[in-house]
Amino acid sequence: MGLILTAYCEKCGFKREEIFFGAGKSNHKTVCDVPAIDRNTNQFVVENYFNKENIGDNIQFYTDQELFKGGADKNAGTWRWDNVLLQIAENKCPECNNYVLEFIPTGSFD
Repeated sequence: MGLILTAYCEKCGFKREEIFFGAGKSNHKTVCDVPAIDRNTNQFVVENYFNKENIGDNIQFYTDQELFKGGADKNAGTWRWDNVLLQIAENKCPECNNYVLEFIPTGSFD
């Protein structure tokens, strides 16, 4: 069962709703949707983490330590899907570049 998240930055007001993290029952072996930043456009995107070798170097997943403050085991906590960890708070905002972006749960899907 995957999570539905909202990305929100309290500092600049950036908000992206209905972000799917993980996968559903029918595709959990081939899909793991994870938020990311397109380095070419600095746009917030969601891509299949299991396909990262074929996506290209321009996609940087929020699992990359450059996109969150401290370590994933820090007090901010993590969302977990399989072996993929997504830090809940202190993530880099694609708008203001401060480490205040949060991933807030709004539901789940299967």
